[in-house]
Amino acid sequence: MTALESALLLGLLLAVLLRRREIDALERRLAASREATREAAVVIRFSAGLAAIAAEAGESMPRKVVELLTDCLASTSGALFKVGSDGALGRIEVCGSHPAQSPAEMTPATRAARIAASMGPESVGVGNGLVGSAARDARTCSSKRSGERPAEVAIPLLNDGRLFGVLAFAGPLSGAAFAPSTIALGERLSAAATPLLARM
Repeated sequence: MTALESALLLGLLLAVLLRRREIDALERRLAASREATREAAVVIRFSAGLAAIAAEAGESMPRKVVELLTDCLASTSGALFKVGSDGALGRIEVCGSHPAQSPAEMTPATRAARIAASMGPESVGVGNGLVGSAARDARTCSSKRSGERPAEVAIPLLNDGRLFGVLAFAGPLSGAAFAPSTIALGERLSAAATPLLARM
């Protein structure tokens, strides 16, 4: 192979490498664009649902907000904990499905019991567990997947800088752990729901 042929071959290889980098960069931009579009669709659906819930008001409002958030975050279950007069967090709403068995295979009572069990105890002290840690630190806390238990996220609810509750979500429907972008979206949606939930 002559020096000219070697130079041409090297130039061709460099051109292919540069083209591959351009293609990789385009693929990353496309993936980011898809994620932004998906997130925008979720925010629009959430905003419309929250407006409908606010218009209805009523005693079922906290449950409907938790159901909406659970659905928008594609979580298997969600729960709302409220700070009680004793300072403990009491679970007042729970919704979702249990991943081990389809809802059609369970009675409503069994389904409700399994969902509640997956969301932990009915009362949590500040600083205890994931929910209690989110309340103590006034910041979102998440757990890693351990064994059969799906990853969880707990988001504190603050009204005028004062903690009044915590939203907890278990296991994305995909079976994977919550992505950082999903946790950030959960924080934004929970903040948007705070004025409604603060009325409870």
